[in-house]
Parts: sequence; structure tokens; C-alpha cells
Amino acid sequence: MRNNLRGLLNRLLEFLGFTTPSKWFLLGAIVGIGAGLGAVFFSFLLELSHSFFLGKLAGYVGPRPAGEGKPLLHFIVQQRLWLFLAPAIGGLLSGFLVYTFAPEAEGHGTDAVIESYHRLRGHIRPQVPIIKAVASALTIGSGGSAGREGPIAQIGAGIGAFLARWMKLSDRERRILVMSGAGAGIGAIFRAPLGGALFGAEVLYRSADIESEGLVPSVIAAVTAYALFGFFRGWNPIFETVHYTFDVQQLLLFALLGVFVVPFSFAYVKTFYGLRDLFQRLNIKPHYKPAIGGLLTGAILYVFPYVGGTSYGWVQLALLGSLSGFLM
Repeated sequence: MRNNLRGLLNRLLEFLGFTTPSKWFLLGAIVGIGAGLGAVFFSFLLELSHSFFLGKLAGYVGPRPAGEGKPLLHFIVQQRLWLFLAPAIGGLLSGFLVYTFAPEAEGHGTDAVIESYHRLRGHIRPQVPIIKAVASALTIGSGGSAGREGPIAQIGAGIGAFLARWMKLSDRERRILVMSGAGAGIGAIFRAPLGGALFGAEVLYRSADIESEGLVPSVIAAVTAYALFGFFRGWNPIFETVHYTFDVQQLLLFALLGVFVVPFSFAYVKTFYGLRDLFQRLNIKPHYKPAIGGLLTGAILYVFPYVGGTSYGWVQLALLGSLSGFLM
């Protein structure tokens, strides 16, 4: 059955005259469909997990980005004990799934995509997108302080790798589809197709030839994934912004802001990978390490619930000028 479908697709490419590089229009669209459906699936799981762990158990109601609900100006926590325990429970479930079925799905996802692209010839096992979607939904939905971009990038990249494997494409072609899938996932879930396509080309950048060649299929895949995701989840931009008029005199302020955030960026990266290395050195079964991290996160959430989950709702309030200096 699989051989028949693969042969049919190859004949369709030949019949339509889709030869390199024009074949990338069709392959990019197919990857976009897969990444768009993956984004819909991941988004659904994330909402389901959030509703159970934080909504039902902890009674937590926080702000949401304007594209996903009303951006409330306050938050409610009815059961702080559950807010403390939820990330550990989510981490325990996530750790069991990842380290039992797909250890390469650990971490935030982007590093794994880069590893696959540059060192593994674009190979990603078929179970990785599914395990990554479920495990990330459990982690983030239970209060883990993480975003959607890393998981959806790895989910989309895995879909691209699956298509390349199924079509028996070359290593070079497989890497292009991995890049296209990663960008398509980002473009879909953030409703920013061109930004997603550029993300795919930029984050994997090393040699100019492959990345530039993959830009066209990345754009096709990202636009297709965005259209499919928007059909199921709505078309509103994820963030609402106030009316803004650009003034060239403000360029100096932007430059100063850029300089100001540089040390914080370095500190965050060093802390992030430092903690990762520390957890890797712990002499315990890796299945339990996410639960320990979740317990530490829960201790922070007990005092500062603002940092749980993706925090996109708090970003939305910052864009509207509704956050206090203390919270920022």
C-alpha cells in the first residue's frame, strides 16, 4: 500500500512536470499540510492539558493573548497547593513518555532539530513528533515555564523527515524538508507564515547553499500550514498591539534597549544550559528528572504564578501597557 502511494506521488510529480527545483512547490505544500495538522493537534492537546492541570486542579485563571481569548487584567488561583504539585506531575508523565519511547524528544526541541539537520542527515524517527506533542503539552499545560516554538519546530521537522523517508529522497532533500517542516510549524501556531519560513532558514543556518535553496519550499510549507491552522483555530493574530506611529527619533531608544537586553540574554542562555548540564550529571534514572524540575518550578509558581506556562498572556498585557514595573 505504501509503495503504491509513493509510486503514485512520484508519477504525479513526473506528469505535472515537477522536476527539481519546481517539485519543491508540491513537496512544500505536502509538508505544510502535515505541519498544519500537527500544529492543530499540539494546540488542542495543550489546551486540554492546561484546562485539566491548571484550570480544574489549581483553579488558575490567567491572562491570554488577544488572539486566543480575552486578555484579563488579573489572575485567580484557588488551590495553590495544586499549582505547586501540577508541574511535577506533568514532568513525571512527560519524562516517562520521552525516555521510554523517544529520548531525542527531550529538551525544548530546537536543539534537536539543529542536531538532526547538521549531524544526522535530517533523520528523525517517526514517533518523535507524536511523543513530542504529547510530552510538551503535559509539561507546558501543567505549568512548566516553556514556549510552543521549540516543540512545534521539532514536530514539523519530524513530519518533513517522515515524508522524505517515505519518498526515499536524498540526504540533501531530506534536510530541506526538515527545515521546511520546522518553519511551517512555527508559522502555523504563531499565525506568522513568513516569519516561520525565515525562522526555518535562519535557525539552521550554516552554509549558504542549502539554506537558500530551502527558502522557497519553506515559504510554501509555512503558508500552507498557516492556512490549515487558521481554518481550524481562527485567523486573528496571536497578539494585539496598540496603534503605533514610528518616529525616527526613537531609534536611539531602540538601540539602547537592544544593548540593555544583551547581558540578560547571555545570563539566560548560560543559566539554561548550566541547569541542563547539572541535571544530566544527576545519577538518577532520567525518567524522574523532569519531575524534579517540575517540583522546583512549582515552588516558584506557588509564590509567583506569573511565570507558569507560556506566559504569552503576560506578554500581551505588556504590549498593551497594562503590566506594572514590578511584574516586568
